[in-house]
Amino acid sequence: MFYCLFKKIFLGFRKSFYEFDKPRLELQVLPEEVSIKSFNYGNDEKQSFNLFKTNDEKKPLLIDIHGGAWIYGDKDLNNMFCATMCQKGYDVISLGYRLVDDVLLKDIIFDIFSGLKYIISHKDELKIDLDKVYLTGDSAGGHLALLVCSILNNKSLTHQLDLPKFDLKISATCLNHAVPYTDIAGRVDNHPILTKYVGQPGLIRILYGKNFKHDVFYKLLANPTLYINKDSKLCPILILTSEADSRYYYQSKMLHDYFDFIDIKNQFVNEKNEKAYHVFNVLYPKNELGCKNNLLMDDFFKNN
Repeated sequence: MFYCLFKKIFLGFRKSFYEFDKPRLELQVLPEEVSIKSFNYGNDEKQSFNLFKTNDEKKPLLIDIHGGAWIYGDKDLNNMFCATMCQKGYDVISLGYRLVDDVLLKDIIFDIFSGLKYIISHKDELKIDLDKVYLTGDSAGGHLALLVCSILNNKSLTHQLDLPKFDLKISATCLNHAVPYTDIAGRVDNHPILTKYVGQPGLIRILYGKNFKHDVFYKLLANPTLYINKDSKLCPILILTSEADSRYYYQSKMLHDYFDFIDIKNQFVNEKNEKAYHVFNVLYPKNELGCKNNLLMDDFFKNN
């Protein structure tokens, strides 16, 4: 009963996300010099991506994985952010994927890897260069971006999870207000009992299925610290967050502290402005706060 109630409430967020985003998206005017082309890497309409370019010249490639609590969004959600980064001198790909509750998290990860394999095998058609590839993701997309880096760094994980195989070197990654710890992400603020018995197990079951305790994806991917250690050779990672993101700031701070503890190269940026809410620089890349933090991201990529 508790799970059914939690699931109804959680999936209900999809409508509120849409209502919040609709006015913002309708007011967006993309730069004229940026062209957008869409491609499908699978049969489902969500298995698609947008490619942003200013001309046919090949530039460093930035791959963006959108957020939305694993239940919301598509390849078009971050169009303004992607176009803004394109103006900074990147070819940008916004990678879409199927969503919970149509699929489980393992299917989302399979989509991400299928999309990357398609991009690599069609690089000539897309007119992109894979010599310098950067990766970013916001919120749930930050979780997925970190998984990509970690799985590519650990070939045994690719085999264990039966994911599409390919060679791709990622030069640097930016995690925007990421939510990497899915095993504790269902926290209900100021309600430890609801958190322990409803929120956390409810989210885990939605993401990994009712038999999650026996699921290899849950065992390997629910908590990234289980398979990232001092011997992991991850690319440099920028962690962008803000204390005003009261619900998920702790996740970024936990990840940064763990990386520091095991000597994984990372840069931690905590925007102190009280208006710097969750994924502010992705939602509003053209305002002062968004410009400031996206410039930090751009500098981080170009220095790595």
